[in-house]
Amino acid sequence: MTDGWVGRGKVRARELAGGGLEVTVEGLSTQARVYKPLIYEFFRKEWRGARPSWAEFAVDIVMTYVGDPPWMDLDNLAKADRRHRS
Repeated sequence: MTDGWVGRGKVRARELAGGGLEVTVEGLSTQARVYKPLIYEFFRKEWRGARPSWAEFAVDIVMTYVGDPPWMDLDNLAKADRRHRS
């Protein structure tokens, strides 16, 4: 593992200087239901770093795609996030 990355499958993460956490997921979907189980299982089984706390935090979502972009409305990703917050 280079540069502090943890994970071997579709989900990888690393701690950043200043207490941040970077998580990367392979795949592209506008459906939150695709990402939730992947990220849940990663933190349950593989992540041994600092655990997220029950406090306010900020999330930046960055999507990159190599090649011709697929036809999809990426705005739906943000909408899916708002619908699934509790």
